[in-house]
Amino acid sequence: MTARERYAVRAMAVLAAGYGNGPRPLPSVAADEGIPFGYLEHIAQRLRRSGLVRSTRGAFGGYELARSPEDITVADVLRAIGEGVIPADCGAAGNCYYHDRLDECVTRPIWQDIQSQVEESLSRVTLATVAKRIEANSGTERVRGDGSS
Repeated sequence: MTARERYAVRAMAVLAAGYGNGPRPLPSVAADEGIPFGYLEHIAQRLRRSGLVRSTRGAFGGYELARSPEDITVADVLRAIGEGVIPADCGAAGNCYYHDRLDECVTRPIWQDIQSQVEESLSRVTLATVAKRIEANSGTERVRGDGSS
């Protein structure tokens, strides 16, 4: 996974853990998760454009999930970031980095199968599941929504 993908999943998990508590200020998510704020801002814009989060301006503004955490999967988050579930040349359609003719590549079907299996698995993991793991491992102090941890 790329850093962008990891950051997106972590930020969305924090929002999922605080679901129903109102918008969470992006600077507090960045600080709590150790994500560079500018980088997270860019990620949040992609997530908003994809309809996974909504933003509210003002003193009590921030970001929150647009749907229930049970209705958003890790695969949804990765797709929203635009890198696909597995950005593998061999598994994806198009040109292979190593071969000019994909129909001659003996390993391409294997990579395509792996990509499909991983995508299927990530499509079954909801943000609710990820949020429960966060809460089990660290308590609720990271998800109060006010930035004070």
